[in-house]
Amino acid sequence: MLHFVWLNSTLTKPFTPLFETVYVIEGCALAVLLTLVPFAAVAIIRASPIHRNFRIVFLLALFHLTIGTLSRIVLIYHQLLS
Repeated sequence: MLHFVWLNSTLTKPFTPLFETVYVIEGCALAVLLTLVPFAAVAIIRASPIHRNFRIVFLLALFHLTIGTLSRIVLIYHQLLS
């Protein structure tokens, strides 16, 4: 597994196009995830055949996904500007 997570801009300077491409692709994927979370939440809330406890678990999973996505955006910001 490649460990892009712990690299800052001083280590990635020689490979500028490669890492910037990775950051752009990852940023687009994170933006798509954040855009789709509200639609998924509404779909889960309206899913009446599913028991309420399962819906709460699915909503908590979406909440966890949102926190993870936002923390990854903060980490990318730190990587690019440190």
